[in-house]
Amino acid sequence: MKVHKGVLAGLALVALAGTSAWAGQKDERPVFVSVADRLAVGALGSARASADAVQYIGCEIHTFLAPTLAPQLLCMAVDAAGRTGVCTSNDERMLEAARHIPSDAYLLFSWDEQGSCVELRVTNASRYAPRAP
Repeated sequence: MKVHKGVLAGLALVALAGTSAWAGQKDERPVFVSVADRLAVGALGSARASADAVQYIGCEIHTFLAPTLAPQLLCMAVDAAGRTGVCTSNDERMLEAARHIPSDAYLLFSWDEQGSCVELRVTNASRYAPRAP
């Protein structure tokens, strides 16, 4: 079967035009905290771009010069309804995950009854908008 170059070029243009209309998947993931389930989720960019001045999600690491004090992870989230989730950990696996949280991450963290982090999930994907400066 012989195909003309013009037909192939036309098909390529149609394919390109079709993909430019999509412009990639985009997901807004506002912060949600379930105190009952001890779970917080949300995308950093969605929290930053939210219309309210309440939403927040993130983790920070406190490191000390004193050799007797281990680095400490603190993850916090507040959703639009004002529900707050907080957990802490000095587990090296949790600390390592927190060290690599990019600005366009989707975070999920959960905690036990004592407020210790039991899960930290960092999803880095193009579909989540980066935090605006």
